[in-house]
Amino acid sequence: MVTAEEAQMVTQFMEYSSIHSQLEQFKLSCTFRWAIYDEGMRALSLDLRQRIVAAYDRGEGTQQQIAERFAVSPGMVKKLLKQRRRTGDLAARYHACHPPRKIEAKHRMQLRAQLAKKPDLTLAQLREAIGVDCTIQAIHYVLAEMGLTYKKRLSGPASKTAQT
Repeated sequence: MVTAEEAQMVTQFMEYSSIHSQLEQFKLSCTFRWAIYDEGMRALSLDLRQRIVAAYDRGEGTQQQIAERFAVSPGMVKKLLKQRRRTGDLAARYHACHPPRKIEAKHRMQLRAQLAKKPDLTLAQLREAIGVDCTIQAIHYVLAEMGLTYKKRLSGPASKTAQT
């Protein structure tokens, strides 16, 4: 004889099994996409880019259908078409988000020498000393990378209040 508690456990197990099987079916239907996410977001090969655009040009479906066929996002199809329209090229673009650094190895050597001679230079004074057109924050980050310290601010007048 099955108790009410055992029947409840069986019911919960069946619900869990149903949810689990639905999840597995979803995973299987998206296997290729999951593999891409597991490997990290890498640029699509030029060959795949060309095949996607060619399929769209031949009218083999809408952007959504082409995206599903090649297992990419609809936004990627749209991006490729826009990129071709603007540049005439489908190659992956350079992916860096920031401009190249202005402070090069020779400037680093100058910074080290300046701080060895006069360790109480401020960031603004260091920037002037090496003659680089960059932000003060750039000098700060380079010094931090190099493990060097610097004076935080100019010296002010002595405090007018005495210790009590």
